[in-house]
Order: sequence, then C-alpha cells, then structure tokens
Amino acid sequence: MADIFISYQRTERDAVAIIAEKLTELRFDVWFDSQLKPGGAFDEEIATQLETAKAVLTCWTPSAIDSEWVRGEATIAHQQGKLVACFLEPTQLIPPFNLTHAEDLTTWAGQEDAPAWLKVIERLGQLVGRPGLADYPTLQSPETTIATLRTWANANGDDPLVGDVWARIALLEGEGAAERIAREKLEAQERARRRKMQEARSRELVKARGLRAGRSLPTRFVVIAVTVLLVSLLGVGYVLDGQRRERLLSTADTPDEVRTFLVNNHWHPIANAARLKLARLDDAAWKAAHASGTIDDFDTYLAAFVDGTHHQEAEAAKVAAKRVREMQSRLARLGRYAGPRNGALDAATRDAIMTFQYEHGMVVNGMIDDTLAARLAAEIERLTKVTPDELVAKRIGPPTLQEYRDIAARLGVDAPTLEALRQVESIKKAFDADGHPSILFERHIFSRLTDHRFDESYPHVSGTRPGGYGTPKEEWSRLKEAYALDTEAAYKATSFGMFQIMGFNYGVVGFETVAEYARFASQSEANQIEVFARLIEKQGLLEPLRCLDWAGFARRWNGPAFSRNNYAKRLSAAYADSAAQFGVEAPVARPGCK
Repeated sequence: MADIFISYQRTERDAVAIIAEKLTELRFDVWFDSQLKPGGAFDEEIATQLETAKAVLTCWTPSAIDSEWVRGEATIAHQQGKLVACFLEPTQLIPPFNLTHAEDLTTWAGQEDAPAWLKVIERLGQLVGRPGLADYPTLQSPETTIATLRTWANANGDDPLVGDVWARIALLEGEGAAERIAREKLEAQERARRRKMQEARSRELVKARGLRAGRSLPTRFVVIAVTVLLVSLLGVGYVLDGQRRERLLSTADTPDEVRTFLVNNHWHPIANAARLKLARLDDAAWKAAHASGTIDDFDTYLAAFVDGTHHQEAEAAKVAAKRVREMQSRLARLGRYAGPRNGALDAATRDAIMTFQYEHGMVVNGMIDDTLAARLAAEIERLTKVTPDELVAKRIGPPTLQEYRDIAARLGVDAPTLEALRQVESIKKAFDADGHPSILFERHIFSRLTDHRFDESYPHVSGTRPGGYGTPKEEWSRLKEAYALDTEAAYKATSFGMFQIMGFNYGVVGFETVAEYARFASQSEANQIEVFARLIEKQGLLEPLRCLDWAGFARRWNGPAFSRNNYAKRLSAAYADSAAQFGVEAPVARPGCK
C-alpha cells in the first residue's frame, strides 16, 4: 500500500517526476503511472493503488481537468477525504474540485523551501500520519541548532526521516570548529548548485507551458480568461450553495445533528467535512468517558456513537467498570468506602481497596483481581450471618465533632436542630452495660413475619398482640430465642439503638440485609445517629426540618395524632435550648421557607 498516489495527465510526466523524486527523498512511498489501459473502467492495479493509498496528490492542468481519468481519480479521493491538489499550469477548476484548495506549483522545479511546496508536504504528512513534516524543512537550515533537531527527533520517533536527523545531531556534536567550517562551505556550494539547476528547470517549465500547442502566451491567457468567465457563471451558484452548507454544518454540534446533516448531504463534497466533524466528536466523547471511567459515561458514549471508532474499547471498559462498581458496593457494605458506586477506579476506590488488603493480610497493591473479589465475598458472607452475641459496640460514647458535623452537613441543618432531634426522639441510652445496643423486641411483628408459625409453641416471642417487654437483658434473651427460630425475622422485629429504628427499615436506611443494619447500628452511637439521619432523608422530612417547621415535621413523623403528646412543642423547646447552648439566636425564618 503506497503512501501517496499521484494523479496527473501524462503530458506532465516530466514535472510529476520531479514531484515524485522529492516525495521519495522525504521517505514517502509514492505510486504514479502515465499509462491507463483502454476500457470502461480503471485498470485493476491503478484502482487498487488509488483505493489503498493514504493520500492522493492531484496535479491540475487544463488537460487534466478535461481528462475523465484524472477527474475520476480526484472524485474518489475527494469522497474519501484524502485529496491534496496542486496546479502545474493555470487552471480553472470545476465543481466540486474548486472546493479543495490547490497550491501553485506552476514554476516549481524542486525547491525544498518553496512556500507552496511546504504546504503540499504538510498536508500530505497529515494524511499519511507524519505530522512532523510540517516542521522538517526548517531543520535543513544551516542555522538549525542541535536542540531544535533533538526536539523534533524526540517528538517524531517513528518518522522515517528521524534516522537522518539523529545522524545530523551526531555529526554536529562530534565535529570541531575547523570541520564545521569545511562542512558548511561544502553544503553552501551544494545548495547554490542545486538552486541554479532548479532555476533553470523553472525557466524551461514556464517556456514550455507558455508555448505548448503553438499558442503564444497572450493567446493562451485569453483562452484561460474566457474559460474562467464561462465556468464561473456555472460554478458561482455551486460555490454559494457550498458556503450555505458549510454554515449549516458549523451549527451542528451534537452527533445526531451531524448525522442528520450527513443524511441530507451524503452526495455533496461537504459530506467529508461532516464525517471529519463526527470523528472529532467521537474522539472527544471517548476521551471524556475514558477520563471519568464511570459506567454512566461509558453508556452515554455508547448510546451516542453506536458505530463509533472507540465502540469496542468502550464496551470493554464498561465491563471492567462494572467489576469496579461491584467492588465499590462490597467495600461500602463493609464500611470501607463512602464514595459513589459508579465504576470509576479513582483514588478513593484504590485507597479503600488498599485499606482492606492491609487489614486482611493481603498484598497491598490497590488492584482488582479474583483474590480481592473472593476475599470481599467471604467478608460479606460473614457480615450477613452476624449473631446476637456479635452485636457489640466498637466504641461507646457520643459522636466526635467531625461525625456530628458531617451528618448535619449532609442533611443541611444546623447543630441545634440535630441536637434537638437527639434530645426529643432518642431514648438517651444507646448501649447497655455489656456494650450491646439498646433494643426492643416486638413479638407481634415477629409473629406476622413468620406467618404465626410460632405463636403457640413460643408465645414469649411470637404473638398477635404487642407487649411482653422486659429488662434489657430479657429483651436480648427474647431476641436470641427468636433468632434461633428465624434469623431474618428476628432482626426485622427488633428496634435498635437510641432512636429505636426497627430492623424492617434496613433497606430504607441503605443496607442490603437486615443483619448488616443490625451490625452497623450496634457499632457506635455515631452510627445510630447516622441511621436516624438517613431515615429522615428517605421519608422526605428535610424541608420541614430545615425550615424549623416542627408541626410539619411531627405530622409526617408521628402521623395525624402527633399533637397528643405535644411532640412539636417539645421539639421547638429543645431547639431553643440547644440554640442557647451553641450561643446562637433561634432564627425567625430561613431562606426558601414560607
């Protein structure tokens, strides 16, 4: 497969040979031919080379624009977005070729520093995947420093010319002053010789092109002028239409908008610009999704670019992210991770993994593998089988200031509000003398959850009517008896901690099993306040709480009969006392509250 296919009219073979020679010196793989076999289709080899080439350089002349072969090759290149064009003679291009800029090489005869030639090789380098060619010609200057050469070589390590650059670096670094002067003298003489030869070639080209077919130069210009006028009358509408389409494309900002534009303009040359824009959107969307690493962002990319360039990568990344999310969920259940369960292997997730690995005697590497997954699964299994005897506090005492602050910040309330709730709603005592959480076992709930199977045989723990309460030790004895009959129902029928939140609320307050809730509520007073805060949040009580609407809060919390026990008044009084303790005045109104 060639890098560059040169399309031209065979009468310009000598000029094209110069172009091919210079491109080959730049280490391009060039294919061009002056002969087309007769028939109704392209020669098989030419068609293959044209299709597989990375770039097509079309050399325009009046005879080339008249050639169906050159126009056909240029059309294919234009449709595939790989057309580069130049003029070898003044030529009025017809649509759609007049929409692709062509560099003027009418007097060019191999000058490496000619501005038009530099633009040609820059564009060819972009298409072939050699962006460094845009700067390479400047490296040939005698004033180029070693630092400049080294910068280019490091940035373009896979360019075919990089070996020459490193060789020149080695030459410059190894030569002495006398050697440098001698070399520069020889190089200057060689540049002068080549410049003279190229100037002579340029004069020959101008002469040949101006007098071809027996026409004098003025006559030729008249013919060109007439041609320009006729073609302009035909092409002006096409140009204006093309400009209108360009404006429409510039306003298409989403993938769907660009795709719609493509559907409506698939036959027009601007379709290639639309495809390039869609490709840029594709790359940008994938870059953003890959940077975030979340499942949602991968889903967004996959939905927007069903046939995107990075679709397969995104599918694989999504699979990996799902496993990360599974590990995040397990770590969260074990109390080792508090971040979002989004599948992103970020710093917080790695830190949680390494903490877990260290605590369980594993190699600390922050990696997700089968060993980690198995150990987490085993710990989750152990967590869901916690017995009543294992429900013992890790820490007894009030929450730390940091814990109180974090809960208040998440609820969006002040410290006096949180303290008022603790005073009125809690039973004051979070744990008994043995370090077990304060509990109350409800036999009627246990009976209902077990379909009354144990009402007759175990009336002490199962019955249709509430009651049977005893001392803290007796309550734990009843829980253990019920636990032996039905583990899950026993915990669901028990209220835990200073706020006495029933076990059957485990899902509402963020736990996957009731055993996990029981363990969490048994570990600290801070955990019990956290569970209470989650319940308030889930039951939609934040607005009246933030607005100090005690009656509204009490009505939703205790039901229509809330006024019987003066619950709202007690909360209001407790808030006033707490505000005084914190040294703040109780506000009359708050922003956003009626």
